[in-house]
Amino acid sequence: MLQGFFRFYITIILLLSITCVYAQQPRYSTASEVGCTPCFDTIKLFGIKNIQDVNRIMPTWVPVAGKDTVVVLEGLIKSGVDKFGINNGPIVSYEDLPLFHYTHDMCFNITPDSAFQHMLAYQVFTGTETHIVEGFDKGSKPGDTTRQRDVHVEWESGLGQSNKGNPCSVLNRQGKSCGFASVGHERGDYIWNWPTTGDWVHVEGLWIWDRGHPPAEAEIHPMRFMAIQRQLPAKVKDLDKYATEVNIYASGNGGAFYNNLPNQQPFVYPVKMAGRTYSFTVKNTLPKPSAGAKLLARLSSEKGNSYAGSINLDLDQSTGACKVTIPWVDADTAVLAYTLYLYWDEAAGTPSTAVNTVKVTVKKLKIKRRKEFLTKSEFRVFMDVGGQWLFLNDLFGTKNDVLNKGAWQNIPP
Repeated sequence: MLQGFFRFYITIILLLSITCVYAQQPRYSTASEVGCTPCFDTIKLFGIKNIQDVNRIMPTWVPVAGKDTVVVLEGLIKSGVDKFGINNGPIVSYEDLPLFHYTHDMCFNITPDSAFQHMLAYQVFTGTETHIVEGFDKGSKPGDTTRQRDVHVEWESGLGQSNKGNPCSVLNRQGKSCGFASVGHERGDYIWNWPTTGDWVHVEGLWIWDRGHPPAEAEIHPMRFMAIQRQLPAKVKDLDKYATEVNIYASGNGGAFYNNLPNQQPFVYPVKMAGRTYSFTVKNTLPKPSAGAKLLARLSSEKGNSYAGSINLDLDQSTGACKVTIPWVDADTAVLAYTLYLYWDEAAGTPSTAVNTVKVTVKKLKIKRRKEFLTKSEFRVFMDVGGQWLFLNDLFGTKNDVLNKGAWQNIPP
């Protein structure tokens, strides 16, 4: 009987091991085509009819591992411009299909830490692609394969819309956020919870294939949880100390298809925030003022926060690390918005030679290219300096409409 028990136990362990190994295996973009067949439709433009295969956008996104599967990714924010002139740094997307979005996505690319290399999928070139992908040259042949160098992540910005019929427009014209990645934002506020180049991030969300730009890319879209360990130190004024800043933000409202907003259409999938424990480890990156300095932590609630559950902090004095654990026992609709400061208890929190301060003043903005040539150009301009984001339209516009008659709107062609 004991032999049978041990045999059963070993079998279970082996099955779990096989499952874990399989889960860590890289995916191939060909998996995104399973069950997706050509879908031809007639498109009429200026009286000219053209038959096109709209299969690529129906569906555009296919879950890699199921709609209820939440994946975790950690790594550094990628920067720089690649050989195709594509900006890899954090941006608000300048083009998004209105059928799938309320607002434009806030996007960035993550170079995964070593433990998350399995998130880099293989993209298989079939010869039918029209979208240039890094790693593919004009001479690429069907069957050529390249591996993603980073993982793209997206979350609707919640700002900048004024089109009629859009439920975000009323609030956005007032300079207020309609939710998503900017809950609590009001006109003129810094956007505190968006990352910048060089930051380390922990993100969680839906793992999908983006089929709209073949070969399909595996990305996290939308996010539901994001923790940003800032590369640059922060000055905590009332403590008169420098600290490592960690911005923590979570919301079940990721986009038009995945959210917990009221009165949604049947095709909108609810996001189950409750019942899951969110956990990550960050570190005070500032050098100690002395060998005996102790690590301290402070949590500050940010505008838009409605999370009433616990946030547990476990400090490691030997390494300067802090493990953050959030057992989500609040409602699915709650929004978590906190900043964590990690600092040493002595002096200014770091040796006086460790920090240099820089003031940035923007004096001029030049628009190099305008797409409109018959009408006045309409711009939405976001500026990021060291992780402090500003929506410049907030500073202009009319009294009740930041998106109308401002310095970035109605610029003559």
